[in-house]
Amino acid sequence: MSKNWIVAGIIIVALVVIGSVIWGFSDTAQTPLSPDSQQPTTIQGTITNVAASARVLTVEQEEHIYPVAIDRNTRVFNESGGEADFSYLKKGFDVSVEGTWTTSNSLLASVIRVTKAPAIIIYTPTDQQVVSDAVITVSGVARVFENSFMIRVRTSTTTTLFEEPVMNETGGMGEFGEFNYTFTLSKNTLPSERVFIDAFEYSARDGSQINTATVTIYVTHRQTTNVKVFFNNDRYDPQVTCSAVFEVQRVIPYTQSVGTAAIGELLLGPIDKEPGLDYYTNIPTGTKLNSLRIEQGTAYADFSKELEPGGGSCRIAAIRAQIDRTLKQFPTVRNVVISINGNVDDILQP
Repeated sequence: MSKNWIVAGIIIVALVVIGSVIWGFSDTAQTPLSPDSQQPTTIQGTITNVAASARVLTVEQEEHIYPVAIDRNTRVFNESGGEADFSYLKKGFDVSVEGTWTTSNSLLASVIRVTKAPAIIIYTPTDQQVVSDAVITVSGVARVFENSFMIRVRTSTTTTLFEEPVMNETGGMGEFGEFNYTFTLSKNTLPSERVFIDAFEYSARDGSQINTATVTIYVTHRQTTNVKVFFNNDRYDPQVTCSAVFEVQRVIPYTQSVGTAAIGELLLGPIDKEPGLDYYTNIPTGTKLNSLRIEQGTAYADFSKELEPGGGSCRIAAIRAQIDRTLKQFPTVRNVVISINGNVDDILQP
């Protein structure tokens, strides 16, 4: 056998060995961590769930989910390096976890360090979620100046459907608190199925937008339902009897919260061809529905302070009639109680 053949054989064997090593390294790099109770382990990722009662959380690292157990010896440090309690940890925080594997294949944490704690975290809806309900609730946690921030709903960078202030429902100043904000997406005014939801602050220093969290949802209207909303119309009521209101049919995406959706449509005011047909509303612009519940035939509708318009008794009567008739279209509603920020007395007075 010639020397050339021998050299060629050696080269081929070497290439095979090197290729096997590289292939094996590549496989190892893509394999999730294997629980090994004998070796300390550090994982870095994002908290995807917190079970406070069980003192367990899950951390996602490179698309793998790891359960992390916490005991009385576990030390927690916030993003500034200060020691914190387990209750400080929130879904959406980035963390570094040091610990050892247990026989139950969870990582028993000795140290958890928060590496990033976003000021605003949206839990629902989730990013890229497909939504078919007309009534959407945005929920999450926030640590913001004076517990107040903004939610903007838009279909592009230039087309904003609305922007509203939101307050945390829990948490003191400088602490994370929970928030819930519900709105209605009307099929009558929605120009696109893709909708962006921004939660953010306006800087107290220079008014710029800061601490922005954004999720994208896709709204599908596979099923629809009809609701009535009631407006004033001088063509049909030339004597202007104030409390005379007239129905307009709206087509909305199907929802189980149909009463809330109907009030949402009412608060939009006349749209499309309706103003040209002389329909108008006496409900002030910017009025929001805080809550709606129906108990034993009575609908309790609580509105924001904007509902209090001032003015004469005729406008007050028209406002009450619009809300009353819109809610009484439903057979489960016989009576309507209107409140403003929880106050029933001394509201909507002429």
